[in-house]
Amino acid sequence: MRRPSGETVNNMALGEASIRVNSYGEARSALKGGATALTVRTSPPLERKALRGFSKALGTNDSCTHLSLSWNKIDSGGVLALIKALKRNKTLTSLDLRCNCIDENDVTKIIDAVKMKRSLRSLNVSRNAFNVGGGFLVAAALKEDTVLTSLSLGYNGIRAEGCAALADALRVNRTLTSLDLCFNMIEHTGALELMNALRVNDSMTSLDLCVTGIGVEAAADIAFFLGENTTLVVLNLVGNNFDIDSQTQIIKAMEQNPLSRLHTLSFE
Repeated sequence: MRRPSGETVNNMALGEASIRVNSYGEARSALKGGATALTVRTSPPLERKALRGFSKALGTNDSCTHLSLSWNKIDSGGVLALIKALKRNKTLTSLDLRCNCIDENDVTKIIDAVKMKRSLRSLNVSRNAFNVGGGFLVAAALKEDTVLTSLSLGYNGIRAEGCAALADALRVNRTLTSLDLCFNMIEHTGALELMNALRVNDSMTSLDLCVTGIGVEAAADIAFFLGENTTLVVLNLVGNNFDIDSQTQIIKAMEQNPLSRLHTLSFE
């Protein structure tokens, strides 16, 4: 199979070897060449007209399953072009939009766009332009979503109130299995809301709470939760304020739960 100009890289986020290109023109060529995993990093970062052309090609593509458009300064106008493609595309399962200029309303539009096609499973919108204290709009969209299984919302200024809204959505949503909230200061209040929601949620298997402002004061609640939880497999608590005693309390509660499936519990 002919490969377009550009390098082939092993992109762990995409889960397989990804063709990396430096312009949307090269990206279109990669799609025509049958690329299944594609990383686009343009220079200069934003070529809106070219992005629209690439989006048209993506809409009719039947080979690409993993697409990374991180660090391209894509804004709301670019999202509209991508949404048109997502409504037509039938093969894309993973979309990485980290480090762009996308706001929370844009993310809800993307979630809404993939409902009917039911192919996109993984969405990464970490490090974007959410308003501080956001999370409410995404939470509302998740209540109605039955497609996404993995959602990354790291570094988006979500606070305890927004986390509470997301937790409320998890009481309804039974499709999402992986949620990344790293570097959002949800603190003890937000973490407690999540734990309470996951008591009635039997689908969540991976939860990333790295550097979220929680610590010793939350240890008893987390321990109680892990003492009865039977679904979580991975829990990331790295970069928080747990001392040795609180870590021990949490670990013992997990170990004393005979039905626990947790095999990765990280503090550092």
